[in-house]
Amino acid sequence: MASVAVATLVAWLGNRYWTFAGRRRSSAPGELLAFVVANVLGLLIAAACLFVSHYVLGFTSTLADNIAGNGIGLVLGTLFRYVVYRRFVFNHADPAAR
Repeated sequence: MASVAVATLVAWLGNRYWTFAGRRRSSAPGELLAFVVANVLGLLIAAACLFVSHYVLGFTSTLADNIAGNGIGLVLGTLFRYVVYRRFVFNHADPAAR
């Protein structure tokens, strides 16, 4: 559990000070909370892909689980997170950065 918290914190710091440096909020705690929520939702997307593949479609092999969860779910979750980061988490453009 601690490793997940540390990884999330490091990812937030990297996004805040590097990827979206010119778009960060003045309120770091609110931004961190939005970041965590976006990550949890991205995780749920990957889990939903695995659930649908395994229990709804009946693809129960290890290969099918890996394709659904780590292939399709990872890609969809990553795309979702990027869009949410850009629109909702890091959405305060700094006029000086333009």
